[in-house]
Amino acid sequence: MKTAIRRANRRLEEIGLRPIDEAVTPHSLRRLYASLRFALGDDPVYVANQLGHTEPGFSMKVYASAVRRRARLTGVALREFDAALEWAALGSGEPDSVDSEPDADGGQSPETAQQSLFR
Repeated sequence: MKTAIRRANRRLEEIGLRPIDEAVTPHSLRRLYASLRFALGDDPVYVANQLGHTEPGFSMKVYASAVRRRARLTGVALREFDAALEWAALGSGEPDSVDSEPDADGGQSPETAQQSLFR
């Protein structure tokens, strides 16, 4: 299973992004993907199909907590969550940014957002 992480890290290095921490598992990436897709408002049927689930309701019950969690965040945690959403949306055809409070330098780069995702 760690082969997928090593392969991803080689690609991230090629494009100049920070590698994924060795403690991250493929399953934790799956949970992250699903949670971010729901938080971005993707169609539940689409997300369920991506996960191999036949019942979108099950997928939402398990993974959509990220949407509810954002409402309780403030300050740095909210900015990092929104930066993670922005990072996730980069290749999805979604807008380039999400509504969030800017930090002192006006926001986070995708690389910084990625770092916060894998702490």
